[in-house]
Amino acid sequence: MRVDPNFILNVLQETTQNDPFTAKLVDIYRVYFLESRKQALSMGVLRSDYMVSQSGRRPTLRQVEINTIASSFGFLSERVCRAHRMLALKFPQLRIQLEDMPQNRFMEAIPSAFARALVLYEYKCNIRTQLSKEVFDDERQLKAELARQKSSTLVLFVVQPDERNIADQRFLEFELLSRYGIRSVRKTLAAIGEENQDRSDSILRANEEEVAISYFRAGYTPDDYPNESCWLGRELIESSRSIKCPDIATHLLGTKKVQQYLAKDGVVEKYIFDDEAVRRIRATFATQYGLGVHDDDRELGIAAAKASPELFVLKPQREGGGNNIYGADVRASLTEMSTDALSAYILQERFFPPSMRTTFLRSGAVVESDIESELGIYGVLL
Repeated sequence: MRVDPNFILNVLQETTQNDPFTAKLVDIYRVYFLESRKQALSMGVLRSDYMVSQSGRRPTLRQVEINTIASSFGFLSERVCRAHRMLALKFPQLRIQLEDMPQNRFMEAIPSAFARALVLYEYKCNIRTQLSKEVFDDERQLKAELARQKSSTLVLFVVQPDERNIADQRFLEFELLSRYGIRSVRKTLAAIGEENQDRSDSILRANEEEVAISYFRAGYTPDDYPNESCWLGRELIESSRSIKCPDIATHLLGTKKVQQYLAKDGVVEKYIFDDEAVRRIRATFATQYGLGVHDDDRELGIAAAKASPELFVLKPQREGGGNNIYGADVRASLTEMSTDALSAYILQERFFPPSMRTTFLRSGAVVESDIESELGIYGVLL
């Protein structure tokens, strides 16, 4: 799908007419991905989120969404998993079996993927010779290749001002430096846009040093673009030869509209030809309805949601949480919003996962609360 412009442009066509933020991203996609792409390589750290649905005869996993940009909490979740395993060992009276607690190897897999991407960047852009496949199959050879290259290029973390997720991000910085000798720098979109960049050689620079990988931990919400310097920063990255994590095409594939469209009959089958894989993927899909004037299931979805608003979630094309509409507000929004405004949303089946009592440590205080769990599965594309 990433290299299928007809899919991306057709699916998002109506959304762009009524959502200025998505429209701006699509404009960048047209100019810097379709017309003047400087880097064929792309990277993605993805997280597919699931909840247990109890609406049927037996509990099943249902996909909430897939995050294609700024997928967070991987390193923190790895630490939490280690803490849980330690508690199980220390307190056998809890009767928790370690084999029931899957290993979380995020700390191993993600830094290694960045190291491989940097090696590829050097070969493609600077060394320009054939790279041995063994470098990717063996961690020792990967480290040896990095030592041989003596690369001075950087990983650029694109972050928000007053970043709240800094602890999760720092783990990756430390692992890249300690394990592979790869240096990183952190900059906001505005800071990137305000630097005096020379576009003639397509090299992205941060503090006058070459950037090999641009890793987005920001840029997924309109709040990240309060002025033109921020948009210029995004354009400088997309127009450069740095490997984007993710590039603008992969970013757009994470929109709610694309997720809703993928659930339609015959769409997944255009890209995946293994019938069993398609069946397993589709088994996780929620019931979803498009709300554009050209969506053939629009009226059916609106009628169902007005009749039982508690069974649906109204979702805009936004990431980062806190944007969804629930309950009676679903019916009110469907009644009061204009046709154009609604076309920027999708309707999704609401999940009712089991709740459980758990204990949190918050600001040094022990707090008990009922919680609902979400399962996040990480993956890397390169």
